[in-house]
Amino acid sequence: MPNRLSPQREAEIREQRTAWGFSEDPDEAVPYEMLDDLLREFDRVRAERDAAQAETVRLAGLLGERGAELESLRGKAAAADGYYRQIKEQAEELNQLRRELERRRGGRLPRVSLEEQAARETDPARRAALRMIGQPAHFGSCGTNSSGHRLVNGHCVYCGTPSAEAGDR
Repeated sequence: MPNRLSPQREAEIREQRTAWGFSEDPDEAVPYEMLDDLLREFDRVRAERDAAQAETVRLAGLLGERGAELESLRGKAAAADGYYRQIKEQAEELNQLRRELERRRGGRLPRVSLEEQAARETDPARRAALRMIGQPAHFGSCGTNSSGHRLVNGHCVYCGTPSAEAGDR
């Protein structure tokens, strides 16, 4: 038994067909102009669909690239986090060693500011002066070498290098 539409729906369809230029006769051919319009509309919809698919493919590619960049950044962040933890652990170990050294020296560990520490590492004259200040001075330990540089404990005051000359002490 075929599905039948309600009489109201059949009447609506007949009215629409009449409004679109169809006759009541089902054997009547569809006008060519209407077929051309439908084919043009179909081609337009197909072109829109193809453009939407191309855009979808392009956006999926961009999303894949961004995903790869995100994974790369996550890897870099994890590496930086590991490096930071390693530095933190090493700093804690260094602090423990300093506390142990201070304990062994009886609390006489000199406090060094960051500026002094940087100067020790960068400025050779300052580094030499700080090294000589830390050494015990003995009577008669000062002198000059053959080039006229002042010596303290056998080290040149200007550059901090030990004097190689025998009579420089």
